[in-house]
Amino acid sequence: MNGIKWNFFILATIAALSIVGIGIFFAENSSLGMIICFILLCVAMMYGFKSKKKLRQER
Repeated sequence: MNGIKWNFFILATIAALSIVGIGIFFAENSSLGMIICFILLCVAMMYGFKSKKKLRQER
């Protein structure tokens, strides 16, 4: 094991907090908050998968 890849750890944390945020804003009946958290989740996931693909191709 080479150690922690901090960029992937941060992206995973952002994605997890976005999912939590969606649940909180759903309970508060805030559509705008849910949309913002969903967009943040999609951006974090897409960037993470693109970074992982680029890392895999470099090997």
